[in-house]
Amino acid sequence: MKLTISTIRLQALLNKAVKGAGNNKLIPMTSLIAIKLHDGVLTLTTTDATNYLSLTEKDISGDEFYVAVQVDLLAKLVSKMTCDEVTLEVADKCLNVIGNGKYQIDIPLEDDGSAVKLPNPIDNFKRENKIGTVNSQIVQVALTSLKPALATTMEYPWFTCYYVKDRIVATDTYTVADYANGFLEEAKLISSSVMDLLGLFVGDINVYAEGDKMLFESDTGVVYGAIPNGIEQYSIDAIEGLVQQEFDNSCSIAKSSLLNLLDRISLFVGIYDNGKITLSFGKDGLEVISKYATETIKYTNSEKAGEFECNTDVNTLITQVKAQ
Repeated sequence: MKLTISTIRLQALLNKAVKGAGNNKLIPMTSLIAIKLHDGVLTLTTTDATNYLSLTEKDISGDEFYVAVQVDLLAKLVSKMTCDEVTLEVADKCLNVIGNGKYQIDIPLEDDGSAVKLPNPIDNFKRENKIGTVNSQIVQVALTSLKPALATTMEYPWFTCYYVKDRIVATDTYTVADYANGFLEEAKLISSSVMDLLGLFVGDINVYAEGDKMLFESDTGVVYGAIPNGIEQYSIDAIEGLVQQEFDNSCSIAKSSLLNLLDRISLFVGIYDNGKITLSFGKDGLEVISKYATETIKYTNSEKAGEFECNTDVNTLITQVKAQ
């Protein structure tokens, strides 16, 4: 069994495929990549034991083909190749990778001596309950502007996920990020790791649900994963009340100038200050104050400016400004 593919095409596929591999030493299958060729369609599959990423490439010449090998070694090898084409050949319980030279990668074996196969629940998923379609541009907005607001610790696991229905919401209970362009007919939580994998696709992605599993399918691949628990605890009504409330005052500030100011001020926030800075809004400008530094920045629009003062964490503020 062998196939031949352009080196550039294989490098691009492997660069994405490795992002789906968990590489957990306690779970061997998370270090594998399944390579399958059927009817000229090449499919690469990896998993972290919870989510599965399957990438496809059409018009590949070769025999009917299946092998599962260590993803890390294969990806590193192919990334260093400079030849025009790579040939993958299964022979003598190893995968021969032929390009600049010939390299042998051992095929993991079961106890009975047969070649290991990577379980793939994608093949058995029924695409009967379609609950939405999302364009990759919306996914990129979520990854850029909403992801910084996700919780990073597991005190409240549901807040490490995105809430998605007619809007997309992320919060760590201190910061809330809300995006009005949701894409699901039914409210679901989507894990951060699944959303990261969706960022690998371009174009429209169809979304299906079956029991406690979801499947996201584009023209170039599939992401399969579990639906996280905890949507009942998400307090979405209270969150929506916060993000939709009207404010009496507002002002506009140049993003780059504000980030530069915060970068300077952060040098004077001590390790025992808990990141605290004071924001003092005046009629014409914002004064930013730390224990040992003060700097003022003028508004670019002050029509609705009012006087207001509060404390906040400098690093949290920097993260949120960068996300815009």
